[in-house]
Amino acid sequence: MFWDRKSFLFRWVLNAVLLYIVAGILGGLSITGFWAVIAAGLVLGLANAIIRPFLIIISLPLNVLTLGLFTFVVNALMIMLTARIVQNFQVAGFWPAVWAAILMAIFGGIISGLVYDRREYRA
Repeated sequence: MFWDRKSFLFRWVLNAVLLYIVAGILGGLSITGFWAVIAAGLVLGLANAIIRPFLIIISLPLNVLTLGLFTFVVNALMIMLTARIVQNFQVAGFWPAVWAAILMAIFGGIISGLVYDRREYRA
């Protein structure tokens, strides 16, 4: 159970930091205030854990047709939902959300690759 809490906390902080960085890079995202960053990271993490799996299953045929690229659309929808819920976090439209999803996937993959513990999965 401890590892689950630690993993959730890590993902929460990672989402918050990545949202802040991506909002600084992209012109279509705006997030102001420390608590808005923390709340957006939490809401995005919960949306990714609860809502996103259902959307991925429902959109499976489109995901297969687009070779997985439709996942960025699902991630963009999660970012737009987060912006609707969290005050002081705005997304200018669909395309900035898609670009934010792409950048968050790239940066998140790099960070996860750096902190990934390879000793756990050795045979």
